[in-house]
This record gives sequence, C-alpha cells and structure tokens, in this order.
Amino acid sequence: ENAEVYKNQVASFRKKNPYYKYIAARTAFLGEYYEMSIKRYKEAIRLKGDEHLFYYGLALAYLKTGDVKKAETNINMAMQHSWSDEKKAYYRNALNKLDSRPVN
Repeated sequence: ENAEVYKNQVASFRKKNPYYKYIAARTAFLGEYYEMSIKRYKEAIRLKGDEHLFYYGLALAYLKTGDVKKAETNINMAMQHSWSDEKKAYYRNALNKLDSRPVN
C-alpha cells in the first residue's frame, strides 16, 4: 500500500520537474528519436521557460529534423536566457555556423 503511494508521488514529481523532462528529451535525442525529443524539450520549456539548455537542446533536435529556421529561433532563445558571456558567445558561434552552412 505504501509502495503505491510513493510510486504516485514519484510520478507526480516527474510530471512537474522540468529537468526530468530535459533528461527524457536528451535520452530521446541520443536514441535518434528526434520528434520525441522535440516534444520533451517543449514540455521542459513549458515548466521552466528560462533555462537556456532546454532551448539549445530543442534547437539541436530541430536541426536533426532539418528545420533550420526553428533551430535558429531556439538558439536565439538559448542566448537570450543564458546568464554567462561565455555561453552567449558559444550560442552566437553556433548561429554563425548555421548561417555559413551551404544551402541545398
């Protein structure tokens, strides 16, 4: 009986935890389930919209699906929510690399 209570508490916590969603998104990405990764990153962002890592992960997933425009948008969001100049420079460099990609 107690086990069921704890199981429900864990499930409830996971639904509310943006970092759990982030790990799920990253796991899906590494498994090459990019659409699932996108879904999980969006869930994480809905729970915590000021985390730059979520936006950058979402950008990478969009890149894998070929949606460069959404990737650019989310790298910009990552840059906007980043708190360090070093990270902002990293994201700026990532954008520059996207801009310099050859067009098919």
